[in-house]
Amino acid sequence: MILQNSKGKVRNFQIIFEVEKKKKKYIVYQDINTKNIYGGIVEGEKLRPLVDKEYLYLDKLVSMIME
Repeated sequence: MILQNSKGKVRNFQIIFEVEKKKKKYIVYQDINTKNIYGGIVEGEKLRPLVDKEYLYLDKLVSMIME
């Protein structure tokens, strides 16, 4: 998948998983070039960085899945 981040850079990445909650689409993805894993919210064709509360939500969700 290809999206543009908040700084205007176009990135190609592999989606690890998606979560939809209250009309928001959270994604956890791996950058194909660097192999780093990130999270963000898809808004249209752009990817917005997560705030602390959103990181905690995804962290809790992943922890529950892993149990």
